[in-house]
Amino acid sequence: MAAAAAAPPLTTTTLSPLPPFPPPQSPQTHLLHHHHINPNHGVTGIIISSSTTKKKDGEGEEWVEWEPTAKGLLKYLVDSKVVFDTVEGVVVESEDVALAYFRNTGLERSSRIDMDLQLFREENMLIPEPSKAGLSYAKYLKELSKKSVPSFISHLYTIYFTRISGDQAILKQVAEKILDGRELEITKWDDDPQVLLRQVKDTFNKLVEVGF
Repeated sequence: MAAAAAAPPLTTTTLSPLPPFPPPQSPQTHLLHHHHINPNHGVTGIIISSSTTKKKDGEGEEWVEWEPTAKGLLKYLVDSKVVFDTVEGVVVESEDVALAYFRNTGLERSSRIDMDLQLFREENMLIPEPSKAGLSYAKYLKELSKKSVPSFISHLYTIYFTRISGDQAILKQVAEKILDGRELEITKWDDDPQVLLRQVKDTFNKLVEVGF
């Protein structure tokens, strides 16, 4: 396959910020609100066990004790793989020049997830099929990329933001609980992910300024 053409230089210097996102919640709080997988919402709601129970602390307030499961983690990884395969594939294969700016951002996760899933296969873990929700969201993203590139890029940024801001901390706790502290490949980065994410955001804002 021929190498993708390089994107032309951007000429604008003024940036307009993307809409702000809410700060990441604690695992206990975040898990209360997402009991079904939504690939755009990240890891919450899929890594907890079905036997989650409510308890009362010393002051009588209710809180949730969450317990991650290997089965839930695998579902999360498989669905994330479908989503990242889709967005990364669209960015590489699209002829829309705007998407050329989002190639090789350093935030790509598909190959990292592949490494995680391969380790689980070597441990004789059964890798599930992608969920209907994961496949549906991936299909939606692919269709969106053909209808509205700006909207697709907004989703791409949100996916990256979610993985970096909330999922990373939760996945590290999951690794401590069920993987004896083994670090998941999906949580590893070659460079500072916050810096990489900021670069993606700045690129998007520059494109908005030039009216893509």
